[in-house]
Amino acid sequence: SFDSNIMPSLAALQERLSLSEEQLKKIVTRLPSVLSYSFESNIVPTLAALQERLSLNEDQLKKVVIQRPSVLGFSVESNIFPFLAALKSRLSLSEEQLRKVVVRMPPVLA
Repeated sequence: SFDSNIMPSLAALQERLSLSEEQLKKIVTRLPSVLSYSFESNIVPTLAALQERLSLNEDQLKKVVIQRPSVLGFSVESNIFPFLAALKSRLSLSEEQLRKVVVRMPPVLA
């Protein structure tokens, strides 16, 4: 139900990323399916993997999610990691350069 499942997940997402009400609203309106995601099973592992893989600080992670909320629904192993590896290889990017590309232009993760 909305009160027992969705509201706690939204509150947890908002707290995890220190989102304002407006930022949370932007994520939900751009990715309504986020309402069906399990915070613990889907969102937490995705955020942790993305943050670890790109060495993102909290502000950088927040920016990526706000600008590209669909990353919350991507499979890290099947989509995000292979894409990042291909982008890094194709453009001969260092880890720092890869991080900068993603932070400056999160839609690149589409």
